[in-house]
Amino acid sequence: MRITGRDGVVFELRPVEWQFPAGTGYWDDLWLIVEGRVDLGERSWSFRDPALTITNARWLAYWLRQAAAGQVAPIDAEDTGGHGRRGIIFSEPALSFTLLERRQGEATVRAHFYAEAAPPWLNAGGGASVGLDVDFVLDLDQLTRAADEWTRDLDELPPRQQP
Repeated sequence: MRITGRDGVVFELRPVEWQFPAGTGYWDDLWLIVEGRVDLGERSWSFRDPALTITNARWLAYWLRQAAAGQVAPIDAEDTGGHGRRGIIFSEPALSFTLLERRQGEATVRAHFYAEAAPPWLNAGGGASVGLDVDFVLDLDQLTRAADEWTRDLDELPPRQQP
């Protein structure tokens, strides 16, 4: 999945593989390793982490479609509960998404990158993990296309019996 904001900021996310072999256990059988890349123009970074379960990943596609269709209520940028942690939040806190605004034909989506998904320069001092919010102003069609791309990427994973 590739999202490009009107200002040229790019976010790419793709599922790479299952974290554990099939049949490892109920919870372990759900985890995916994902790769992400963010290009802010002046700086960029990438990450590879078991940041999503398959359930989380499917929920992301659903959320993107719902946001494009006007079925997700925007959240005030000042009311994100600290660290951008309202919106669509997953089992691991490395990624989250918030719909900040939806106007005719476009939406502003905030992606929050935390812990393993955060830019390495944020934690260069070895202190507590911090995160970075990146806002994307997108055409609503781009949200739908991102959801479709993400769903295709998930469907290309080796099949696995889901518990």
